[in-house]
Amino acid sequence: ALISFFTNELKKAHHLIYITLTTGSSREYGRAVNVAKTFDNVTVYNSECLSSATGILVMIAAKLAEQGAPVDKIISELNDARSLIRCSFVIKNTDIMARRDRISPFMNNLLETLWLRPMLRMKNDKLGVGGFLFGNEQRCYEKYIDHAIPINVYPDTSFVFITYAGMSEEELVWIEKKLNERTKFEHIIFQKASAGISSNCGEGTFGILYIVKGNRNYNLGPIFAKVSADKADDFEEEYENEEDIQIPTETDLIRESAVYEEQTREPEWYDDIPGIDPEIAIKNSGSKEAFLSVLKIYYDTYDAKSAEIQKYYDEKDWENYTIKVHALKSSSRLVGAVDLGDAAAALEAAGNEKDVEFIEGHHAALMEGYLAIRSALDAQYGVGDDLPDIPSDVLRDAYGGLLEFAENMDYELAKMVVDSVKEYRLPSEDAERFKNIQICLSKLDWDGIKVLIHDIM
Repeated sequence: ALISFFTNELKKAHHLIYITLTTGSSREYGRAVNVAKTFDNVTVYNSECLSSATGILVMIAAKLAEQGAPVDKIISELNDARSLIRCSFVIKNTDIMARRDRISPFMNNLLETLWLRPMLRMKNDKLGVGGFLFGNEQRCYEKYIDHAIPINVYPDTSFVFITYAGMSEEELVWIEKKLNERTKFEHIIFQKASAGISSNCGEGTFGILYIVKGNRNYNLGPIFAKVSADKADDFEEEYENEEDIQIPTETDLIRESAVYEEQTREPEWYDDIPGIDPEIAIKNSGSKEAFLSVLKIYYDTYDAKSAEIQKYYDEKDWENYTIKVHALKSSSRLVGAVDLGDAAAALEAAGNEKDVEFIEGHHAALMEGYLAIRSALDAQYGVGDDLPDIPSDVLRDAYGGLLEFAENMDYELAKMVVDSVKEYRLPSEDAERFKNIQICLSKLDWDGIKVLIHDIM
């Protein structure tokens, strides 16, 4: 079929540039390269994109060709434009993925129970998991729009594609409204997804596909100037070979469930915590995810740790006091609380030297500084009044999932469950148990997790 296609197209052109789907999700590129070897004037180009994002590159190439640009110039421009294209999707539910054996029934049930929905995005020439969104359908869709167009990214506002599968007119109108609240696009093009995406991801899947502003204005807006705003009828359904589309597997869900990234980091809530340097914290912890995990534990253990330090100070048990301020020194430096860590180090040194006068003169300042950091974290980690109470079946399934993951020593899935429970208000006993589970998880203490859960199962 490709040989016939290339032959027919070359009757109308001196050279053909054939733009394919991403090699990470399709076999199209390899097939096209093999066929192109029989021609002297066919260039096969990997879009590193899917769906309407590939169409953006096609429009750019067509416009450059109309302007008489040579092949090497067009390819160079496509390389620049490719790095500016954003292509992502959100999946309403994972039932289709389970039926097609991309994920296990247990994983599907767990994601459904915990209201976790995968977000897919193109990265490194592959459609991978860009994170999990928590909440009901509309809440996840709103979160996805925020993730797809983060505040530090400036899209070309002349057009955006909304590529969707099995969504009603009312849903599309709602998406258009929410998208306009985020960014004003001149043309919002609603495009039915291909059979490949629809059959692999299911109804309710939609993606936001656009190009970021760069040094060059491709001026693609006029192409859509005559297109009506009737959404679903604007374009024909995309065509992509169903067998070609490689949707992430359960392994991908586990391995690639990192926080959604963009080229530059958005301002984070922890950037302005008094007493904490996040850059030092991330360096000391090894990653942003590790820092946030340790910071949460630092917050959760404040009551117990501060009570221990104060207890030994009141009892003048300087040996155990020194041990505890040593631990505070280490944990404070790990979360970037440099000044507090230095103050604890000074008290540790005084304890080793039996310098009681120094300890008595600086202990109160240490405790005040420790409390100040804990209080600064209340807004993020304190239990909010607006959190819903956790349903009993969700809590039961969370414990069941944690028990199974602890048996298999599966850190990523166990952490996913612990993080999802934070979206609810827990009974005090369960809240305390989850604090202890998180502490055990940070130490990879699987037996400790099993003991905590076996007590109630």
